[in-house]
Amino acid sequence: MLHRRWARTFRESTRALLSQTQRDQFASFRSKATGWFTVAIRATLLAAGETWQIVDHYDWPVWLFWLLMVVMIGLALLNTAVQRMGAEDPRGSVQAQSAPGAEQR
Repeated sequence: MLHRRWARTFRESTRALLSQTQRDQFASFRSKATGWFTVAIRATLLAAGETWQIVDHYDWPVWLFWLLMVVMIGLALLNTAVQRMGAEDPRGSVQAQSAPGAEQR
């Protein structure tokens, strides 16, 4: 209960510091993130159903279904992690690119 009250106070005070444009951008980001999360959950459930049909069709043991699910989810998480690592700028030149008049090397 205390944590929820603190979190609500933190969100309200943080929101008060943002400009209207920033609040609109955050709302848009949150809406898109919620939508993509819904798509990801639906895709996971669809993959689980299709995997179960294959396991059932070939009379494979149930443990194989769970193994396949763990492997598929693990590969998806690994793929996401690799893509995130590739998106990071190893030189940390984000500030240099955003600064006006910064020299390009």
